[in-house]
Amino acid sequence: MSERYTIMVSAAVLYAASVVQAAPLSPAAKCQEALATGARKFETTLLRSLALCHARRMAGSPDYPATMNCNMASSLPLSMLNGLLRSESGWQRRVMSRCSEAGSPSALGYQQCPAPCEAISVDAGYASLVSCLACLARAEGSAGTEAVFGAYPDPPVVPGQASLRSCQSALGRALREVFSVRLAEQIHCQKAVAGGAVPGGTDCETADLRGRVARKLAAVDKFVRKRCPDSVLASLTSCGGNQDLVIACNAGHAGQMAGRLFGAVYFPQGRTPTPTRTSTPTATVTFTSSATPTATETPSPTMTSTATETPTVTASPTETPTASPTHTWPPAVPTYTPTPSPTETVSPTVTATPQAIVKTCSFGGPGTRLGLQWDKLIFTQPLGRTVCPMSGSFDVSVGPQEAQGLRSVTIPAASVVFDPVVCNVAGVQTVTICVESPGADGWGTLDCDGGTPNYDFWLEVDHNTNAAPQSNGGFVADASCTATYTDPLTGETWLACMEQSGGTCNLNNLHPGVCNSPYHPSYPGTFPAGGMTVRLPLRLKNVAQASGNPCDGVGDTYNVTTEFTAFLTTGTARGTVYDANNTNRKIDEGAACYGGTCVTRVTGAPVTAFCADPQASLAGVKMVTALTVLDLHSLGGDTAATVEVQCQ
Repeated sequence: MSERYTIMVSAAVLYAASVVQAAPLSPAAKCQEALATGARKFETTLLRSLALCHARRMAGSPDYPATMNCNMASSLPLSMLNGLLRSESGWQRRVMSRCSEAGSPSALGYQQCPAPCEAISVDAGYASLVSCLACLARAEGSAGTEAVFGAYPDPPVVPGQASLRSCQSALGRALREVFSVRLAEQIHCQKAVAGGAVPGGTDCETADLRGRVARKLAAVDKFVRKRCPDSVLASLTSCGGNQDLVIACNAGHAGQMAGRLFGAVYFPQGRTPTPTRTSTPTATVTFTSSATPTATETPSPTMTSTATETPTVTASPTETPTASPTHTWPPAVPTYTPTPSPTETVSPTVTATPQAIVKTCSFGGPGTRLGLQWDKLIFTQPLGRTVCPMSGSFDVSVGPQEAQGLRSVTIPAASVVFDPVVCNVAGVQTVTICVESPGADGWGTLDCDGGTPNYDFWLEVDHNTNAAPQSNGGFVADASCTATYTDPLTGETWLACMEQSGGTCNLNNLHPGVCNSPYHPSYPGTFPAGGMTVRLPLRLKNVAQASGNPCDGVGDTYNVTTEFTAFLTTGTARGTVYDANNTNRKIDEGAACYGGTCVTRVTGAPVTAFCADPQASLAGVKMVTALTVLDLHSLGGDTAATVEVQCQ
């Protein structure tokens, strides 16, 4: 090893003496450098997480059971998955910035994602290309980690044998460090070639122009020999049973990972031969498809901060609406008190008159549900639509019929009862949400004759208004992030918001520096006979810990508590997210979402039976609404949520 080290250092000295001033990089070279640098950082983060998972599992940590396959990224605890997502999101942002002048991915030769990730299209833009490379990095990381630690259910769980765990951790560290330096030097060499600093025929996959790879290999050799005597290696399941074999195997797998990612970025058409492992003392590694990750930590869609509860909404019909947004669900949606609008026909009082008819709406069954439409690939698995059952009841107090068949509607706050909503968010964790009244009555209108305007509901938001709308649509550019939007029905003001780390722009703020547009509600269509709309103030509490009934407040804690006023209609409700997840895609009814066609529109059922006979029940009446929430979940990202409540 020392002789090789001397030769490589000498080569580095000659390189430094002969280097010339590099020319400015072309847009394509800048783009590829961002792709490769991001791949290196992402893979390093993944290898560190996999090795840490193995270390804790081997030590017998209760949060890392023996049944956990630490070779698979999809099996990692949620905190580690969040770290990987942040790394991938940052990689994506850098690439989209650096590749803006490089043309499309196909213009740079990216036609198809390499196996085992060939199902991921790379022609949808650089965000998709990053997803492809991240998938490839996960496959390589899993294969390399499996070789070094052993195939599941190995390595053994040895809580009382520190020497075995110390050696195994050393092997994981060696794999990570050799990979990181190897790919860094390949990127450095290719940048020098692109800038004309070294000859164009230089093989950057094997070159070590500065001798850094040789120095790292020498350090790793010494480190592993110190921590892994042959007697310890004989009790482990790594790819070498003695020091010489395990060091060669480790370096070979690190080179395999670096070479595969380097070739995928710089030679997408296969202009270099596929790298082979330098040592294959074990059986050929096969790629295993990702399983749905199992959450092992406290279920919560927001791991970073706890929102402050908003002031309680009051039921006074004469109070001035709040002009600025409070922390609501979704974030940045104003919470306000009802004020009659010239365009909205309501009763001048929210107090039930003696002639009011009170009906109970008990809801549940397949017609009552919360739907979450995602558009994200998580570890190559497409997130489709998550559907969560709901049940409960509330009273509907209907006032006497006035001119043109209009009746005022009140939902008394004291009658609102929702059972706990248990939902598997983004396929990675189970979340329990408590829905309750903040103490304010709901109010609205029933039109038994039809013809009243403002019946349906459409809520739109653009995740990125830093620049002009992309091909998926959206709102005008707002570089200063100061745009406002006035609700055409209530007169409320909705504001743009700049994402920032630790901010309250949305629940997770996954894209610092990106301007989220104001929410744009609109109310198309006219009431049919029996049409009804109701504005219902609600409070949502995300359960952190529960004892017994998670929503009774006895022994329960909540990490997010928000309030909003839902617009419920027996017509149609629709949600749309432009630039979804900060990419040139949208979550909208009929659009192509990962996992299938988007479902973001739901339709209710009018109160026709009651209008014909006030003694009739509300059975069959269906009220719906829609929400668009940016960065709802740190893994799932943006969502268009639909709510359907059907009376039984």
